[in-house]
Amino acid sequence: MTRGGNFGWRKMEADKCFDYVNPNDHPATCDKTGLTDPILVYNNCTKKPQGCLGISVTGGYVYRGSHQAWAGKYIFGDWSKSFAAMDGQIFFGSKGADGKWTLEKAVASGMATLPYMLAFAQDERGDVYALTSISTGPVGGHDKIYRIVPAD
Repeated sequence: MTRGGNFGWRKMEADKCFDYVNPNDHPATCDKTGLTDPILVYNNCTKKPQGCLGISVTGGYVYRGSHQAWAGKYIFGDWSKSFAAMDGQIFFGSKGADGKWTLEKAVASGMATLPYMLAFAQDERGDVYALTSISTGPVGGHDKIYRIVPAD
């Protein structure tokens, strides 16, 4: 990934051409000159529900905490798979020896569905936190912060 690279916002949505004036009608082609492709992509549930993983990526952090198996993994999420009901997602992105990235969906023990993923945070120890809500946005008692830890 190139720090300060042009990732094409407003012209691109992930690896697809995007027309912000007509967001439901993506052009088949566009000029990608000077743009940096994303390292990971997945289907948006509003456009392609089959095999989708969410509707709005929520950026995260590279894990630098004490759980060595996660060292260097990018922890991020998606706000929800639906506007109608909370179904937040947490993902791990891992860079392989070949330089290619893979995506793994996290499973939260004891939770059938996750709240809406509003944001992620990281503390000075390198632990990552999910900032969530059971409402579509921050509302007093509806919000919780979870530290992301291994299940074992």
